[in-house]
Amino acid sequence: MQRRYLGGYFSDNDINDLSDKTSELSISEYTQSQRLSTTLTTPIYSPHLLQYNRHRQSIAVPAEPDNIINELLTGLNDSLLKGLRKDSEKHHGLEYCMVYVDGHLSLWHSIGKDWELIERQKMLTDKYHILKHLAHLSLKITQNIKYNAQEELIKTYQVLKKVKKLASTARSLYQAYIPYIDTCLTAIEKAAAEPAKGGEISSDYLAQTKPTIEIMKEIATDEVLSRFEAVVSKWMSHHQLNLDKTRTAIVSTKGPRRELIETQYLTSVYQKYLNIEDAKQILNHYVYPTEALPSQLSSPDPDILEKSYIKELILVSIHNRKIGQENLNDPDAMQKDILSAEGKAWIARKMQEPSKGICPWMTSRHK
Repeated sequence: MQRRYLGGYFSDNDINDLSDKTSELSISEYTQSQRLSTTLTTPIYSPHLLQYNRHRQSIAVPAEPDNIINELLTGLNDSLLKGLRKDSEKHHGLEYCMVYVDGHLSLWHSIGKDWELIERQKMLTDKYHILKHLAHLSLKITQNIKYNAQEELIKTYQVLKKVKKLASTARSLYQAYIPYIDTCLTAIEKAAAEPAKGGEISSDYLAQTKPTIEIMKEIATDEVLSRFEAVVSKWMSHHQLNLDKTRTAIVSTKGPRRELIETQYLTSVYQKYLNIEDAKQILNHYVYPTEALPSQLSSPDPDILEKSYIKELILVSIHNRKIGQENLNDPDAMQKDILSAEGKAWIARKMQEPSKGICPWMTSRHK
């Protein structure tokens, strides 16, 4: 098998042979080789710094000195990051952590160098899921009518017919929303009868369903936040949570979601009990919102997943704040791009420069 290094190729045997030679050299031998070198090249070969001479097989061309320097400095920086990661394993006086991911809120207690799961609660009720499904249904039907997606409309119609029949039973939570389902069915029937009027029908349907959807949203919000209030209040009372020594990670499992109601609620709890008015002082200090795609939540064990957010998000962030405060007099410095100020200055300067003509990406349509 051949692998690519800096634009060339070496076989695994070549790389292993050269790696063995590298490992045999001592620091003194390496230093001596540097003194003898007048061209700033080195006989030290690393698998990451190999170049291939296509015309002379099995001959390695020494890498440029800058490549060697880059690798040496990268190693130093990597060791720094590993050190920071190791230091972040300290719990920094924390007693508890809460982790909200995939609809569940968990409470974890600091035990020595590890974390123990105290309790995990399901936060999204069946009623919430019903309201969510129905509200999303309106958008799907509107789009399908507007763009005359006949196959999707037929499928939706057939499913809703079954849903209505099942919802008619006395035990179904969907029973209260049968009138809304009827409105959806009627809109699809109209679209099937007059497909040319899809835009008009979809607009009328959206206007008809909007008041009901607004009510659904209010009920769904109450379902979620009332549940959060009950669980968090119980934990605070039963476990005597000191919020100053408690941190919370909130994981959005469907990518970026701004202003999550869960984040809003938990931020307000910290603000109230710590007497902090500015929510910005809570976010990324006490409450850590983060994002994950469904494909990233691959661990079958929720304990492993939640511990990773405690150790790799909360504890690392706390340690970074300490480093930033001690060395740069800014607790948020480690959470920023080190070039952020220079970037703003560069962009501001460029924005003030006179235009040099039409943007090369601009077509005649955008003029």
